[in-house]
Amino acid sequence: MDLKKEKIMVAGGTGFYIAAVLGETELTRIAPDWKLRKELETLSTAELFAKLQKLDPERAKMIDPKNPRRLIRAVEIAMSAANSPTRRVTGLQPDGFFLGGGESVLKIGLTAPREILYQRADAWAEAIVNDGLLDEVQNLINSGYKNTEPMKGIIYQTAVEYLDEKITKEEMLQKIKFDLHGYIRRQLTWFKRDKNIHWFDINKAGFDLEIEGMLESSLK
Repeated sequence: MDLKKEKIMVAGGTGFYIAAVLGETELTRIAPDWKLRKELETLSTAELFAKLQKLDPERAKMIDPKNPRRLIRAVEIAMSAANSPTRRVTGLQPDGFFLGGGESVLKIGLTAPREILYQRADAWAEAIVNDGLLDEVQNLINSGYKNTEPMKGIIYQTAVEYLDEKITKEEMLQKIKFDLHGYIRRQLTWFKRDKNIHWFDINKAGFDLEIEGMLESSLK
């Protein structure tokens, strides 16, 4: 397939993922500093977040302050960046698949008033809890995955706390909702930096037709 002649659509993903695919952000080549990581692992998430705020305030605005793995890596990069090489990458490597490099990119963003986003997040949280989240997490625990990194992310970590009887089911649900709200805010902060995104309010009638018209115009 000749990518120069093809139209490629990328949907979803975090702000950082999309920026990396389009070659709009620097991907660090800083190697893990295992000695530093051991030191950082002794700190609480609050301490790690405070350290990151001092080292890299902009990154701190967009990171999950309760994710120790990502906080440690962010602090590691911030502490090492001054003396470590970085490279600007256009697209995904090493597969040789490129979307950046001067190619025309149409960015479409879907949004809504903050309260609508929160309501949707809350409804989704209730749905996954009712549709087997706890059974899924218990099966993962039984399979030996309890202490793995993916289980330390939002939602899963909170479900583990409930299964360990550290919080009630109601507290678990409220914490999941609270964490999702924070994630929404961080993603909005990230995307607001990009002035090339065409935003459409999904709460307004006809937004889909407007997007369709923009896509048709772009594809001509």
